[in-house]
Amino acid sequence: MKSEMQRIAILGSAFNPPHLGHLDILNQIAWEFDEIWLVPSYCHAFGKVMAPFKDRMAMTRNLAQAFDGFECDSPIKPQIIVSDIEARIGKMKDSPVYTYDLLDQVETEYHSRNKRCNLTFVIGPDNAEPKVWSRFHRSKEILERWSVRRVTERMSVRSSQIRELIADFNRPKRLLMARLKSFTPLAIADYIGEKQLYRNAQSLRHYCYNPEEKVQQQELLSRG
Repeated sequence: MKSEMQRIAILGSAFNPPHLGHLDILNQIAWEFDEIWLVPSYCHAFGKVMAPFKDRMAMTRNLAQAFDGFECDSPIKPQIIVSDIEARIGKMKDSPVYTYDLLDQVETEYHSRNKRCNLTFVIGPDNAEPKVWSRFHRSKEILERWSVRRVTERMSVRSSQIRELIADFNRPKRLLMARLKSFTPLAIADYIGEKQLYRNAQSLRHYCYNPEEKVQQQELLSRG
């Protein structure tokens, strides 16, 4: 007897840090899927600076918990899964983890458990532009094997805004925390404050590959 087909959305991002824009994406697509996977990027080429993976995983779990308490447009919420699958892929290969690799591994793991799934990769409007999408590694094969869901940017929030706010903020911590809550869920703002993330170079970590390698830079940078 065949298992029921599961509708799975894959939302990959640096989550550096997660913010209210990510929460709005979950709200936009909640009614369409049985599961939504939040997948923090494990590594980036060309020296993209990110907070340690364990911290970004923890903040992404906080994002999932915030969605649980969020008044969603959909009457039924999907299961939210925060996955370290990119870390597992990255440790197996000495090269960047591409979207194709991610989707292929998710599908493989479902099949290994005798489960069926219909995978959809979630992208923002910038990455959906043909000139950008064509630079994604094996972009044509992605469209042949899986679905792609373009979301609308309804909240103009960027992780870079949050990092810059923290780095440039010289006023008391309580004022910084009040500002952060305008950009990111409360638990994430508290986590950033507790761990003192993005305050200095020591709170960041580079995940780099040899810049001489011929990698798809546009895909890797656009996913952050």
